Amino acid sequence: MRGFSRLAVLFLIAAPAFAQAPIDPAKLPAETLLYIRSSGLKLQPDSAQKNSLLALWNDPDFAPVRAALFESRAGGNEKEGKGARWTAADFQRFLPLLEKPLIFGVLLRLPGSASGANDASDKPSPTQVFAVYDDSGNEALARAFLDRLHKTEAEPPQISPVTIGSVRAEKVVRKSGTTYRAFLPGKLVIATDEATLGDILDRLPKGAKVVGLLGESSAFAEAQREVLPGNTLEFFLRVPDLAALAGSIHGPQAAQVQELVKGLHTEAIHAVCASVSFDRAETRFHGAILGDASAGTLFDIVPDGSARMASLTLVPATAVSYNASQFDLLNFYHILRNTLEASLPPNQAGMIPMVEGMAAMKLGMPLESGLRVFSGEYASFTSRDDFDPSGNVYAFGITSKPDGLKLVHSLATLAGDRVAISDERDEGDTTFLGVSFSNQKAAGTAQTKFWVALTPNFLLGSLQAETLHTLLAGKAAGSPRLASEPGFQQARSHFPEKVIGISYADFSRVNWAAALGHMLEQVKSAQAAKGDASQETKVLELFKPDVLRRHLHTTAGASWKDAHGVHFDGWIQ
Repeated sequence: MRGFSRLAVLFLIAAPAFAQAPIDPAKLPAETLLYIRSSGLKLQPDSAQKNSLLALWNDPDFAPVRAALFESRAGGNEKEGKGARWTAADFQRFLPLLEKPLIFGVLLRLPGSASGANDASDKPSPTQVFAVYDDSGNEALARAFLDRLHKTEAEPPQISPVTIGSVRAEKVVRKSGTTYRAFLPGKLVIATDEATLGDILDRLPKGAKVVGLLGESSAFAEAQREVLPGNTLEFFLRVPDLAALAGSIHGPQAAQVQELVKGLHTEAIHAVCASVSFDRAETRFHGAILGDASAGTLFDIVPDGSARMASLTLVPATAVSYNASQFDLLNFYHILRNTLEASLPPNQAGMIPMVEGMAAMKLGMPLESGLRVFSGEYASFTSRDDFDPSGNVYAFGITSKPDGLKLVHSLATLAGDRVAISDERDEGDTTFLGVSFSNQKAAGTAQTKFWVALTPNFLLGSLQAETLHTLLAGKAAGSPRLASEPGFQQARSHFPEKVIGISYADFSRVNWAAALGHMLEQVKSAQAAKGDASQETKVLELFKPDVLRRHLHTTAGASWKDAHGVHFDGWIQ
């Protein structure tokens, strides 16, 4: 497992290319809970490269940042007094391994399943982990990588030969557990138990006849219709039968857990999938939460969506970034309430009305009325080209300004002396007020003041009152909005008519020197508060604004709901 975590670190700092998977995901065991597949990560400059993120990674001006990233990942074990430390040279040496395909997976095998253990005395783990790596041409380097991993451990593992089926393999024993691995021609296979390794080995030969295939499941078929063709990275999670899992629970709380799962209708969610592609100028990502999105399921917490987000009426054309999403608070509460009501024993059934009554007294209105104050739309945006937090605006859609103002005062009262409201005044149809948050510390009381503006349709917040005044003055004067900008319109045209979430950022408007300066200040401030120092400041100091300006232009994304679930799509270029 330690080896997998190291590979994951390398994945995070590398850039992708394309190849075939070392095993077809459809041939994985039917009990596969999740898998992550990489088709190989290309790290060397290529004159034919057109992807903006690949070009950024390989830009000569980015080389100092790459070196600092390697250095920042090195040395952790030495600080902890464990095995030999990782060095930046180690990362550089083993990076070519990422140019080959890898598939990592987790199996969920419950007692009584076709391939699970039935002997309760064995107490087998229901989850097993495996990985298949294509090391063709890099066999010696893959071996060296594993040997280097062993040297980082405080106590090197005990390795002994074993035979699994007709394959000679190795058993790796540590205090934390045992793993098995087999070096085949062009492939390295690792698993956390002998049976799983044997099962995966049986599936590798071309034309192998095996039973129990992931490809035969409807959840896998649904996900395959969603993943990007020719993708570089692919993720799949099969949502298991949670009702069956709950049914295997024993004890005094078993019945409540079973009713809770039943009330949530988790069976409506079949799978979660995502994929990333680097084959064009933009890096594209796509994914979905798949299932039966008809009424009466967990999907009800997501509305049907809108052709135009209401918050777009607020966002000026000069905005650098904009994010908005919708969520049905009332449906979420109804699902939660009904589920809890069904799962509570009869002698506790009165708890829910009692809690609702107490909430109504505190809020000055019934709880459901309080939830109805919010329309369900939330947005954040900024026109600051340096991403200074003082320029951020947060917007919550509301259905009633008087009720919204009443709710703000009620929540402040509930918080006691930790929250204070001041400077309340009306300007036209907008009410402005300041909200101070107190943080009690040993050295005294620290305060943060947040400014709020309530309009007939929105509750707005910002760290600066002037930000809100400027925003609303521009709207009242009829200044251009982001929705009319060609760049935003072009991005919006790629998504369905109705969406439940949308994001957009124009990097060409960013002052990267100032933005990096703010990030550096925030990191240094956080480190000073912890009395800690790290390589993170060094990495930020090495960023050159021009290299970011050359390769980062725009990013956009959206999410929507249909009968098959919730989908998301987007890109960065």
